Amino acid sequence: MPLYRWQLRVTAEDGHTAVEDRTPAGPEEFEGTAGELAVQHLAAQVADRKAGADPLPRVMRVVVWAEGGAAEQPDGEATWER
Repeated sequence: MPLYRWQLRVTAEDGHTAVEDRTPAGPEEFEGTAGELAVQHLAAQVADRKAGADPLPRVMRVVVWAEGGAAEQPDGEATWER
């Protein structure tokens, strides 16, 4: 099964972008493509934010890399914009 690492990138209303490494303990196994994993994680993040009391950010992006892939080129991305 492929191994992936991913980041959540959140852009606030003021334009500031925060980057969170979401696989600090090691790569995640996922049976599917990097793009499918990005969409799955993004949907979960948007749902979590909508359920919370804080306002939604302007942009949320999930970026995914296959383990052993080139760090500068993501293998999958998904973006949600308000």
